[in-house]
Amino acid sequence: MAMPQRDNTIEAIKRRAAEKKAAVSVNSALLEFYWNLGKDISEKYATTQYYGSRFFECVSKDLTDSIRNPQGLSVVNIRYCQRFYDLYSSLPNLPQLVEELVSVPWGGIGKERAHLKRREAWMHRH
Repeated sequence: MAMPQRDNTIEAIKRRAAEKKAAVSVNSALLEFYWNLGKDISEKYATTQYYGSRFFECVSKDLTDSIRNPQGLSVVNIRYCQRFYDLYSSLPNLPQLVEELVSVPWGGIGKERAHLKRREAWMHRH
């Protein structure tokens, strides 16, 4: 016979495990979206006539207007998506790295963004 308090604890643990699994799944999909957005910008638009001073503003507005309940589509975040792709796409062991990144919240990648800025500055100096 299980004790009532123990049953509540087990149920709470199960609920938290399910919530974590759902959050990782959503995070994985969000990172994949950001990765593909950055990839599209880098590979399809960065070398075209459309890529200019208002490019990111236009992309942000177009996406915000066409997606219901848009979040994470600010000009700054879209620039980070491109930089995110540019930084990590050139690294060896990319599949392993992407697998590790999908378990990190986008906000947690903020530290990586700071690293990205330092790396870009270093690349421009050398």
